[in-house]
Amino acid sequence: MIPTNITTNIPSKTASQYYQERDNAFYLTQIATNYDEGDVFTIETPIVCRPLAFAITAGTKIIVNGVELEIYADAAASATQFFITATTLESPIDFASIVSINQKNLFLQYQRKTEGQIAGFDIDTDGIAKGGVEITGWLDSDTMAGATANNVPTAESVKAYVDTNAGGTSNYIMATCSTTALTSASDGIANAVVIPFDTTSVSSDTTTITLYGAAGYESLSGTGYSFKLDTNSRTGKYHIDWNVSVNTSVVNNRYLIGITLQSMLAQEGETWEELSPSRTWIYNRGTGGNRYGSAGNSIYYNLDTDVNERIFRLVFWKEDGNASGKNITTNDGVSIKIKQL
Repeated sequence: MIPTNITTNIPSKTASQYYQERDNAFYLTQIATNYDEGDVFTIETPIVCRPLAFAITAGTKIIVNGVELEIYADAAASATQFFITATTLESPIDFASIVSINQKNLFLQYQRKTEGQIAGFDIDTDGIAKGGVEITGWLDSDTMAGATANNVPTAESVKAYVDTNAGGTSNYIMATCSTTALTSASDGIANAVVIPFDTTSVSSDTTTITLYGAAGYESLSGTGYSFKLDTNSRTGKYHIDWNVSVNTSVVNNRYLIGITLQSMLAQEGETWEELSPSRTWIYNRGTGGNRYGSAGNSIYYNLDTDVNERIFRLVFWKEDGNASGKNITTNDGVSIKIKQL
């Protein structure tokens, strides 16, 4: 009898290569229909098969007639069809063709995992990914230097960082005056006098806030009793809070006193500018020995990076009142509190 199953196709692999692939694979299922060379498979094209020997998941690599294909969607054990990623067949797949898993690849992934999934995480050659985030390594840094969206800090690093930064930035000061200040007899903010904060009453263990005293900022004219918020980065958010108490130099008179916070870039040619809203008023209508008045205010200030350092001062002036009379600060009622947020 002359055999009728002779093929005229020249195999693309040698016999030894074919048997080596067969020996490196284990059985999954068999194809239940014929597919021709050139057939186009989309992710929605089912491949009909005999019941699967075990469940498969997306990303599983299979071999059919020596061709490696990738499973697109999960399929349960005993399923009679499965789906692959989009591809065009370069050779036919015949009825009863064996579908198998490459054991060599399985061994490599078991020992050196570079593809597939672990606990729902996608695996590739340099990391694991889930929810659009890929993790490629650990971060061992107590300051979080080098942190990226792709590394995970160690527990020791997290603890050290939290311990160091718990409670926010500790940078604050409360300043008072060792001497009083007297307004000009002339009215208006143009005749304002600087309140002489020169004594640090309370401060954090380390602080960037600096009082310049009578000499002012590096002897820059017109900067006596100014202060600076940051000596390094020149940035940060600050809460500045103050209280001013005054007395009059003449009895039985009415006075309107203005108080405001001013700021200036610390360089020649710059002028002081009022920070808004920081203006407050004292209306003093005392008689005899009862001639005291006080006012307080506060402001949040966002310190931007400037080419030159920025300095501040608190001033007060007589807006209206007795032409010859003045107002004088009382040391027991004047203070300024500054805290970095």
